[in-house]
Amino acid sequence: MEKNEVDNSPNDEFQELLQTLEQQQNWVGRRIIKYEGFWFPARCLRPVLSSQKHFKAKDTDVILSTMPKSGTTWLQALTFSIANRSVFTIDQSPLLTSNPHTLVPSLEFRITRSKKILI
Repeated sequence: MEKNEVDNSPNDEFQELLQTLEQQQNWVGRRIIKYEGFWFPARCLRPVLSSQKHFKAKDTDVILSTMPKSGTTWLQALTFSIANRSVFTIDQSPLLTSNPHTLVPSLEFRITRSKKILI
C-alpha cells in the first residue's frame, strides 16, 4: 500500500467515526463516547456498532432489552426458564449451576467474541 492510500479496514472505519464523536470522562474518570444521542463507555461502542451492522434476527429470536441495574439478571433467568420449560425439569435446570449471563449472553459481546468482528 502506498503511503498516502487509505486503508478501509474495519479498524480504520471505526477510528474515523471515533474522531467525529463527542467524548468526555464520566464521574469515575473513564472515557465515554456520545453516539446517536446516547453515552457509551468507550469499551462498549465497538461491540454495539458491530451488532448494529452485522446482526440478523431470526423469527425465533427473543431479544431482551433492559437498562443496567434494572433487574437484567432476573429477567434473563425468567426468560431462560420460560423458553426452556419443556427442555429441562426444574431440578435439572442449568440455572441451578450457571449464571443467567452465561445462559443468555449479551448480544453485543457475543457477536464480537464469536466472529471477531471489528465493525
